[in-house]
Amino acid sequence: MIIKYLKCSGGILIVYLIVHSSFWWTSIHKQFKSGQRSLPTARNLENLTNASKFTDNNSSKYIHDKARSTVNKSNVYSQAAGIDYQDEMSVRSKQVSVEYGLKNTSSCSEDPTLIAFDRKTNPVFNGDYILNNKSICCGPTPITAIVVVHTAPNHLGLRNKIRATYGSRELFLPIEIRVVFFLGQVKTPGLQNEILREQSQYGDIIQGNFMDVYHNLTFKAVMGLHWVSHFCSKVKYVIKTDDDVMFDMWRFLKLINAKNLYVSKTIYGIINSDGTIFRGGKWAVDKDRFKGQEKYPFKFCNGFVLIYSSDVIPVLYRASYTVPLLWLDDVYVTGMLRIASDGINLINNGGNLTLDPDSRNGYDCLKRRGDDCPCLAVGVRESNFHNTWKLIKARNHK
Repeated sequence: MIIKYLKCSGGILIVYLIVHSSFWWTSIHKQFKSGQRSLPTARNLENLTNASKFTDNNSSKYIHDKARSTVNKSNVYSQAAGIDYQDEMSVRSKQVSVEYGLKNTSSCSEDPTLIAFDRKTNPVFNGDYILNNKSICCGPTPITAIVVVHTAPNHLGLRNKIRATYGSRELFLPIEIRVVFFLGQVKTPGLQNEILREQSQYGDIIQGNFMDVYHNLTFKAVMGLHWVSHFCSKVKYVIKTDDDVMFDMWRFLKLINAKNLYVSKTIYGIINSDGTIFRGGKWAVDKDRFKGQEKYPFKFCNGFVLIYSSDVIPVLYRASYTVPLLWLDDVYVTGMLRIASDGINLINNGGNLTLDPDSRNGYDCLKRRGDDCPCLAVGVRESNFHNTWKLIKARNHK
């Protein structure tokens, strides 16, 4: 009896081991196959440019900054944040990412020149998102323009106004445009909850894992370079604005796109040719940067509105691997990164595509001159957003 019992038990044990070893082997096989699929393709790319020195045109001046191997984002201007954002809400928020089914079509693929670069850590922004939507530019039709809006976290009202006006996809069909809003980490779980609800409704919030404070503007700007390069690389134009801007998308499409005036390797904006290096006040630069100089030794664009030909975006992002961080985003991106990249042209605003940051001058120009007003973009107060938009609509729909 005992022998029969032992034989029966042994048989059951053998079956158990066979079944579980099969499951174990299947699991290992799947992981191995999955691992094979995730391996990146090796590509030979040119070496990173040594960007520790910069010149503009025939300037004999150099920026005497040594490239730093790393930049600790949590320490840079941390005094401006003044909080420890490690509560339960922040942990939950970091896990939220709107990632729809990606299609290998249209404008949403990654720029192939970044494949090798992505194996290294970018010292400014390396793709550390709290909220993201990788599929905004995906679809069967190529995207003509994407509007990248630098916004403050609590400016929901302005974002809704932009969504309903020049950032509206439906208004400009059959030409495809998109709008995304870039912001950083916030101080309170309550505000983060509001941003989560907004993202759930619209899906156009891109939030980086850095504090959204004034001295972190360059993190936001480089995040924009990273995002477009990785998730919207085939778009034709990238229009960077602030959330207090009114942009005439109809005029832009009529005068630029419709007439096929696309110029490669170009940044269009308000050029500053002899910018003062301030050592105090709102735009103060550390005394160890640009030593002995009163003016920046290169041109750059004021960041009110910038229009990029999309081919410059991955080039600028690659340069950020080696160019030392400067917190003034306009100077850093359109000045320092541009010079390090070589071959990127600046075109100054003017003519039929004037950029006017003065909200009063821009509004008066639109009101008095209508279609004869050369303004492509004007500064706008939230209280006057609706009236300014009415003037834009009126001159484009006579």
